[in-house]
Amino acid sequence: MLFKQWEKIMKRLGLMLAACAAISGAYAAPAWDTGYAYGANHCYGFHAPAGWTQDNWLLADKGVPMVFLPQDGSLRAARVMIYAGSIGRKPSESFTAAVRGQVNDVVAQYAQSNERIRPAMLRRIRARDGVSGELWRFTGYSNGGQELVAYLPGSRSVNYFVAQIPAQADAAAVETALLSLAASYHERPSCPPCRGEGCAAE
Repeated sequence: MLFKQWEKIMKRLGLMLAACAAISGAYAAPAWDTGYAYGANHCYGFHAPAGWTQDNWLLADKGVPMVFLPQDGSLRAARVMIYAGSIGRKPSESFTAAVRGQVNDVVAQYAQSNERIRPAMLRRIRARDGVSGELWRFTGYSNGGQELVAYLPGSRSVNYFVAQIPAQADAAAVETALLSLAASYHERPSCPPCRGEGCAAE
């Protein structure tokens, strides 16, 4: 997760929010997708939530393929964002085991900085193509914020969307957007090389 880099990122993000909010929703992605992300072991599409824009270069240097930014003024002021990512999954590893491994890694990472992050699996969620995923909440951050993570299965990966929610943000509104994004998730048969703002390579 990127919460530990939050302050540095937000300085950069604050300068870019006005420009990002003006980005059109018409991206170079096919049909009902506004975007897709791909790498050596994954290729998945999604549709940006209503009222949110997407950006494939804002945090590219941090290894983040796609960032989603709210157009709502109060959420922008609270510096909310959602981002996409993926982790590899061994051929014999179940989706559940891969997710638990990722959750344990996050907790261990923060423990090294003496932060006791508390993860909780909230419920099962379902995506557009019928696959079943999991919605998790991470709390206990020293800044009072939280993260919601939608984990979704890929053929050879676990793909996810992370919502970073500062303490002063409307958490319910962000959760609605995250669930909308997760519901649009689906594996794609192909992901052509990136040539536009709607795609992202990892």
